[in-house]
Amino acid sequence: MILSRNRILEEISKGNIIYKLGEEKYIKDQSIDVSLGEWIYNTKLNAWHNCGDGPITLEPGVLYLCHTDEFIGTKAGSNLLPSIKLKSTSARKGIQHPLAGHGEVGFFNRWALEITVTTQTQVICGDLIAQVYFTVVDGDGTEDYSISGTYQHSSVVERVMDSWKPQDLLPPPLFKNKWD
Repeated sequence: MILSRNRILEEISKGNIIYKLGEEKYIKDQSIDVSLGEWIYNTKLNAWHNCGDGPITLEPGVLYLCHTDEFIGTKAGSNLLPSIKLKSTSARKGIQHPLAGHGEVGFFNRWALEITVTTQTQVICGDLIAQVYFTVVDGDGTEDYSISGTYQHSSVVERVMDSWKPQDLLPPPLFKNKWD
């Protein structure tokens, strides 16, 4: 079941959904619109770009690691699963986010966006680029992502926000296995 706007607001007030640096007007009927954050990593050039300096042109054939401006997700034990999808307006500009789309119960942070484009297009810091929606997980959702997860190292919202840096978008060493 996807949560409605009223249920999203209720879960925010209970502390089960974390939504920081965003505005209530972006809480829609079944999701929360999120905006493009200021840092974009071009994997082909191995270079960072700050879109706060103005529009950035994205080229086909390149994987860009971007992030949401908002810190958003769910609290451990909430049984709420956050997921992200591109907004249709972004897709119509040729932007694609074909990979990871689900978070974990208890994950909250700025979301990494693995972006490619089908045609040359410009993006601007603050563009509404995606939407996060929440579903109810049937069963036990009590594990603390900050203990077992890769991209969040505290369950305290302020610590996550204060410690965030653009390098957090970069993947850990490849080929990590179950014996590491």
